[in-house]
Amino acid sequence: MMNSTDSNDMALSTLLSVAKEIGSDLPEELLRKVFALQRLHQFDVDRDVSMQELQRLIEDHIGHSQNNGVAV
Repeated sequence: MMNSTDSNDMALSTLLSVAKEIGSDLPEELLRKVFALQRLHQFDVDRDVSMQELQRLIEDHIGHSQNNGVAV
């Protein structure tokens, strides 16, 4: 699901294309969320906020995957 911002974003398009090319097991939705999070915080002086949000996102993904019986 691409919105108009995503469709014009070469970096995101490249990331998703490479993930498909290498056969990544990471869901596209997770890649999009991580990308959006990094973009949101890319100019923050304090990197702790970005790292905490990234950690939370990954832990949520792992917890969700384990609850659904998906290997992570």
